[in-house]
Amino acid sequence: MAVPDIGNSHFCFYNFECQDFCLLFTRITVEQMTNSTVFQFTKQNLANIVSYKIELMNQHKRKELQAVKVISNDLLTDDVHYISVEKPFDFKAGQVVAIAMHADDEPRLYSIASGINKQHLSILFDVKPDGELTPPLSLVQPNDTVYISEPFGKFLCLEQPATWIATGTGIAPFISLVESARAENIHLLHGARTLDKFFFQDYLEAQLGHNYLRFCTTESNEKTIAGRLTSYLENTENLPTDNKYYLCGSSQMVIDVREILIARGIAFDNIIAEIYF
Repeated sequence: MAVPDIGNSHFCFYNFECQDFCLLFTRITVEQMTNSTVFQFTKQNLANIVSYKIELMNQHKRKELQAVKVISNDLLTDDVHYISVEKPFDFKAGQVVAIAMHADDEPRLYSIASGINKQHLSILFDVKPDGELTPPLSLVQPNDTVYISEPFGKFLCLEQPATWIATGTGIAPFISLVESARAENIHLLHGARTLDKFFFQDYLEAQLGHNYLRFCTTESNEKTIAGRLTSYLENTENLPTDNKYYLCGSSQMVIDVREILIARGIAFDNIIAEIYF
């Protein structure tokens, strides 16, 4: 299905409810467009966007789900799990899969958080107490069965040099990219509220060295920068204007960071985002 003409926006929307989807586009177009940005936003644009989003979600819900065995379920913090399953399909780093507990359940979409050459496929997620999927998914044991779709998605972060920006479990696609040897000439900025939310930080530090920066808002140690990632972006003198910027995190993070980057002179079409929530 062709993507509707929505100007220069680069977003990968996977789990939005329509209201959130409309709100994000409305806020971006009203608050964050610059005079140099060509973007004609009309009610028809919005209708096309919402119609496409609904069709996209329905299309992926109709994807055939395949039964796979759980290999491991690692509890990383009190509410974040890293689950590995059999890998029946090849994938590209940065792609997502639909996952469900049963073949006839409504699946949810998650970025793959493992490298393309691993023998397994992994996802990283936090448990939503009122969610339909994550509470039972957090309880799976090795040899249990879950259901996944073929991988898909376009958040592939192909262009370099680049700056990757993530908050929380939004680090997932970047883990896949680093494990797939796709992290040359990049900087990775990761924000979190607490020190235990820098998932796979030892591995990322070993692979990226000083190009991996961590920002923590409530705790600190010698390896992190105290404060918000957004404050760093607002004040740093070392912000390349010709880089591609790939953002992965909550809708609010994407809105805030995009606004800052545009204000700092980053071209609108050099900012690509995937939304987590």
